[in-house]
Formats: sequence, structure tokens, C-alpha cells
Amino acid sequence: MFYLTSAGLLSAQDTVWVKPDWGEYLVHDIFIGYNGSPTQNSQLRNNYHSIEVGLWRSKVLQYNHPASSSIYIGQEIGLSSKNLIHGTKIGGQVAAFLFIFGAELTHHTDYRSHSATISPYIGYGLYPFRLTFAWRARLTNKEFMPLSSLNVNVSFRILKLKSKKVRD
Repeated sequence: MFYLTSAGLLSAQDTVWVKPDWGEYLVHDIFIGYNGSPTQNSQLRNNYHSIEVGLWRSKVLQYNHPASSSIYIGQEIGLSSKNLIHGTKIGGQVAAFLFIFGAELTHHTDYRSHSATISPYIGYGLYPFRLTFAWRARLTNKEFMPLSSLNVNVSFRILKLKSKKVRD
């Protein structure tokens, strides 16, 4: 039985087809996303919800096992306890086998106070979609109340600006 199954599995690797769009691409896109942070203390603040728009530069590998790496900048606008929060972020990520690992540096302000954070994250997805869970490590103003230490993000491409095949 082992001989029959192993022979079939080994021959399956010999007959891999080649798709016409295989290769390595350099892509520039506009992404849109949603961020949510659950409340830590409902008496002090409500949950934080925001919409973000970003410009992404990605290297995308489209082979049998797709992978990608991206750097990005973005702006987010959100609400927490009826306060408007504005955030600017810069980040990077790598993705392979539907897993994403990355980090972003973010500056949030409610125009009375502000906080800079670094957020390592892990998630699910592959270019051009991601669902991530991040932990915010505050670098400045640890008392900035509108944000909790957990952030959930869903992002996807809305517009492809430029795509260039760099390798077959």
C-alpha cells in the first residue's frame, strides 16, 4: 500500500503545469482597510473603529506557492467615544502560505493629545488581502486613552496603479 501511494505522490510532482501569469511582479496599489480596537474599560472609552487608505508597494511571487512582501504608508480616520482620531502609519509585511507577519509604526492624535506606537502583527491572507491581529506597544504618551493595545485590521486592494513583471 505504501509503495502504491508514494509512487502516485512522487509522479504528481513531475507533472506540474505552468500558468501563463507565473513570475515575479513589482506592484503599486491603493488599499483600503478597517481597524478595530476593543475596549479595555467601557467606562473610560468606547471601542475604536477606523477606516484607512494606503499606498502599497509590493513584490509579488506568483508560482505554485505564492508569496509577497510589501511596504506601505497610510492614513486612518476613526472614532472612539465620539472623539475623532487621526492616524498616520508606515509599515512592512511578508506573506507566504496564507500567513502574514509584519510591523507598523503609527502616530495617532485626537488634536489634544497624541501617541506613537509600534505594532507587530500576525494574520491570514496573501496579496491583495489581509486580516491581521496586532499588539500596540506605545512608545510615547502611555495614557492616550482612545486606543487599546489590541488592533484588528482587514485590508484589501481597491485600485492597481502599476504592475511590472520583473522575472519569469
